[in-house]
Amino acid sequence: MSKQFTKLRPASLVLSFAGLLFAYQAHAEESSMSGIQKSQSAGASSQGSTVAVMKLTTEDEKMMHDLARASMTEINEGKLAEKKSENEQVKSFAKKMVDDHTKALDDLITLAKDKGISLPTEADARQQAMEKKLSKLTGAQFDRQYLDQAGSRAHRETHQLLQRVSNRAKDADL
Repeated sequence: MSKQFTKLRPASLVLSFAGLLFAYQAHAEESSMSGIQKSQSAGASSQGSTVAVMKLTTEDEKMMHDLARASMTEINEGKLAEKKSENEQVKSFAKKMVDDHTKALDDLITLAKDKGISLPTEADARQQAMEKKLSKLTGAQFDRQYLDQAGSRAHRETHQLLQRVSNRAKDADL
């Protein structure tokens, strides 16, 4: 680990963030497996019949919009970090965020198409303001802000959003 990176984040914060990332990935895998099992059981019970696509509730649609915006923010900020950071560990982390959230957004877009809804095409005003602030920083200041903003804060917010979706979504696919 480089001296520059250890100055940026205390070890406890990095470990906490790693735990959040692990929980986020475990939750995503669990949700994915649960959705597959539900789809398989629904498919077995509806063989030979036409399955109608049910309209999403307003709350479910809003949660999909929130998830899309959160992923877009992670992707945009990650791409910015890949370009601006001078720290290879930060760049590596940013690439992982871009890759993971691009896949999540692609899956969400597919689900939205299946449900007949359109998703936002850009982050909300608050997220755009955060990206703009981040884009003005350089060097260690950029890295610290990126790790705080896109690392611990964004993942905490995304994890809370995923929990809310998991607990409140009426649509089984969501």
